[in-house]
Amino acid sequence: MSGLSGFNGHVQRLEEKAHRPPAPVDDLGRMSDEELTQYSLHLRLDKAERLGDLEAAAKWRRCLTQDKEMLVEQFLNIDELSIPHAESGQVPRVKEGHIIYSLSRVMYRHERASIERHRASLRIDDYETMFRWLDAFGG
Repeated sequence: MSGLSGFNGHVQRLEEKAHRPPAPVDDLGRMSDEELTQYSLHLRLDKAERLGDLEAAAKWRRCLTQDKEMLVEQFLNIDELSIPHAESGQVPRVKEGHIIYSLSRVMYRHERASIERHRASLRIDDYETMFRWLDAFGG
């Protein structure tokens, strides 16, 4: 009997740690930008899990669990010299949905400036941008 109760305790701990879809919000207008971003991240994770999209679910879970400041620092510390120039013909291309991103040095400088400007209130697309670059160039 103790084996079963131990198993039940393990299941209960797993359920407590499991992702729970966010509760419906009555007034999104009262939420701060950071709260809206977090709410949107939870909604995207919930949708990916419902659709069985393991790759997207892993991405959104990563966004929710990684410390924002650490993520920004990792992105800002990418070695720019490791990123090829557009003219080199060696630029990595990343396809996300219907969009193909060319990860050139000029684009990194542009994205870096944008992240630095929005650092205090990152949006969903800022998280996507940082993970795209970190996946390609270290992180």
